[in-house]
Amino acid sequence: MPVTEMYPSIPYAQVYISGTEVELVQSFVYLESPLEAKGTCDTEMRRRMATEGEVVNRLCKSVFKRIDSLDLKLTLFNTCVLLCLW
Repeated sequence: MPVTEMYPSIPYAQVYISGTEVELVQSFVYLESPLEAKGTCDTEMRRRMATEGEVVNRLCKSVFKRIDSLDLKLTLFNTCVLLCLW
C-alpha cells in the first residue's frame, strides 16, 4: 500500500540509508514485541494475556491442586504469571 494511502494527512520525508529508501510500515517487531505506527500496544497486550492464561491453566492443573498454603500459591502466581506481563 502506498504511503499516501496509509497516512493521507501526514506529510513524510523520504529517508535513505546507504542509497536505499526506508519503507514506511504500519507495524514491525522489535525485541520480540510488535510496535504499531498508531502508537498502541493492543497486539502485545493480547499476546501477553494469552500467555498469562496458559501459565495460570498449567499452574492450576498441576501445582495449585496439591498446595494448601495461600502464601505459597501467591508466591508462585507472582513469580510465574506476573513476570509474563512485564
